[in-house]
Amino acid sequence: MVRIAALLSLLWVVACDSGPAPPGADGGVDLSIFPIAPGMKWTYRVTSGSGEVAEKVQTVTGTIAYEGKAAFRFETQRVGLKEAVSIQAVEGDRVVRLEEWNYENQALVERDKYVPSGVRVDRSKITAGDTYQDQHDKEILDEQGNVITKKRVIYNFFVEAGAELVEVPAGRLPCVRVRREEVGKDSSKTYWYSRGIGKVKESGGQTEELMKLER
Repeated sequence: MVRIAALLSLLWVVACDSGPAPPGADGGVDLSIFPIAPGMKWTYRVTSGSGEVAEKVQTVTGTIAYEGKAAFRFETQRVGLKEAVSIQAVEGDRVVRLEEWNYENQALVERDKYVPSGVRVDRSKITAGDTYQDQHDKEILDEQGNVITKKRVIYNFFVEAGAELVEVPAGRLPCVRVRREEVGKDSSKTYWYSRGIGKVKESGGQTEELMKLER
């Protein structure tokens, strides 16, 4: 398990820098705001809008080749049951979703594909005032991979803070705060990312707070 407290002083220093630390800094530790490697496992406390609390675990289970791209396989479990499988990749500075499978009671209920890809976060945008945009088609597929329907999605991202201390069960961590708004909808989410750790907190609909990170 990552010793999160031991990283705090180093993370705080690099969070205040004007530019991102290169992957492999500090003895091979990836100090981007969203490091990804097989075996990484984030555990979150999830609080629903009605106040119900549960644990969610997201694990990078390995790497795969997806339509000619090198990608990572993420698996999410809640209460010990598989909730989603997500195929994600790193394109330049951006972490993107390529495809996602959603489950209920272990049964596949929806398969989504993002064309060309759906941006999760831009790891180079770490300064308050930075903005970026994501445009993609979200395709709903049947079990054979045929397109049932699709819709155009546009997200605007706003970096609201570059070094904000956030208190979560894992500790008090320096974070980049990013707000995401969907164009044409009254829909907004806010994410907090910490260097060398990844997503620390998420709000909007439900609240997710990091409990621990294992490697």
